[in-house]
Amino acid sequence: GNEISDSVEAIMLHHSSKNNVANNIIIGGTAGARGIEMYYSNENTINGNLFEGITCGMSRSAPLVFGYSSNNLVFENDIDENKCSFYISHSSTSNYIYKNNFVNSFLKLPFIDESSGGNLFSLNEEGNYWSNYDTPEEGCDDTNNNGVCDEPYGIDENNQDSFPFRELNGWEKEYEEILSEPEIEWKKVFDVGNGKFVQQTSDGGYI
Repeated sequence: GNEISDSVEAIMLHHSSKNNVANNIIIGGTAGARGIEMYYSNENTINGNLFEGITCGMSRSAPLVFGYSSNNLVFENDIDENKCSFYISHSSTSNYIYKNNFVNSFLKLPFIDESSGGNLFSLNEEGNYWSNYDTPEEGCDDTNNNGVCDEPYGIDENNQDSFPFRELNGWEKEYEEILSEPEIEWKKVFDVGNGKFVQQTSDGGYI
């Protein structure tokens, strides 16, 4: 990977597909800086990158920018201490954004325009970590202790992360899940003699 600082356009994929952009460190930049931008670029893999200090001062300025780009995989990136997180526009659809850490990067909300539907923020029941949604006070309860918030994280009115992690790098951690006991409905009581009774449950068993 590379270390890129104070750049207007750190990495840009333009009409470029099926690349793997990995393990780069992208820090700071001007008011219109873009970290990794995909423009007419499909089926790329973006993983293991660190984005830090991008100010998001202008349109399309963000750590991750999609324009006319679809079917990209974006995972295991750290979007840390930026003013925003991503900008998705111009019919960019079917991108998978999952297992990323979004940390203190919410001064400006993520932007997804109306033409860019069908992007998914989880895969195989694994979403992202959002530092503004990791406590009960913020809406993240984890009653079964599986490491995932019970309720989805609302990105905007049309998009959500259905399986947000409650801890940084939550996909790497092991949890002892609390399984709820199934409810038993009593069905019949039988007198087996000698003052003893058994009860048959709705599932056909006996207690």
